[in-house]
Amino acid sequence: MGTTAALSAILVLLAGIGIFLIACQMMSTNLESASSSKLKKLFEKASKSKMLGVGIGTIGTAAIQSSGATSVMTIGFVNAGIISLSQAATIIYGANIGTTVTAQIVALGMFGSNTISTTVIFSAFAGIGAFMSLFAKSSNVKTWGGILAGFGMLFVGLSLMSSSMEDFAALDGVKTFLASISNPILLVLI
Repeated sequence: MGTTAALSAILVLLAGIGIFLIACQMMSTNLESASSSKLKKLFEKASKSKMLGVGIGTIGTAAIQSSGATSVMTIGFVNAGIISLSQAATIIYGANIGTTVTAQIVALGMFGSNTISTTVIFSAFAGIGAFMSLFAKSSNVKTWGGILAGFGMLFVGLSLMSSSMEDFAALDGVKTFLASISNPILLVLI
């Protein structure tokens, strides 16, 4: 792979970062709009028990297969004032546990090669949410469309970043550069 492949990987990485950041901002803004007292009470009830909070994080991460997305959404809930920081901590603990569940599912081969890519599913969420947000007459539907679009875009951005890093790591120059570094602290920083 040459310079064109490296440039392509960098541009895809930047696009992924941009989509991810816009998705985080969209979700945070729309969650603030949607954070009615009913939603706040629902999360307060669900997060009162630390074990229930861990369970929510575990199940949520296992379902959407991304602890990063669960953590970002949880931080969005804190930012919107829906849950407290201590409630968010239990959900994030559960998200970290959920990551291991996802790894176990993949290791056990529960999803074959004939399943639909999660990127395709979340791209559909982003598209449906965008249509809801742009064309709905109700402000409530527009808000939930923005949340759905942000949720889908979050995963599309993560997918782009992941694939670009795989491409970037496959470059011969990157392999040679990383192999030449002998200081373990420098490797951690990279």
